[in-house]
Amino acid sequence: MEELRYNKSLYPKTALLKAAYRFTDSAYVHLDTDGEYYYVTILPKEGQPVPNEKEFTNRHEVYLETKNIRELMYARAMATTVIGESETTPVPDQIPFDENEIIKDWFENIHENT
Repeated sequence: MEELRYNKSLYPKTALLKAAYRFTDSAYVHLDTDGEYYYVTILPKEGQPVPNEKEFTNRHEVYLETKNIRELMYARAMATTVIGESETTPVPDQIPFDENEIIKDWFENIHENT
């Protein structure tokens, strides 16, 4: 079992949560806090090695180093899903408009058919 302590002024809560999530497949991770520190207890699952403090702390560094790349990849993925106008798509002012189709009594057709 590994017990770690992180100063709240040095480590953001989000970084610890993300690091803890990274290890949930191989260990049970318990997070606690007091006024000054975050406490992390890591208990490996059966047959798994115990992650050490360096491995746990490095997850935050990796997160910070790859943040811009992840944001660019996400933006690129979203940009490629935008569908542009094709030549066959009618422009709104070219679509025939009949106000009688909009301004009508919807119940009129019900009464005519009964």
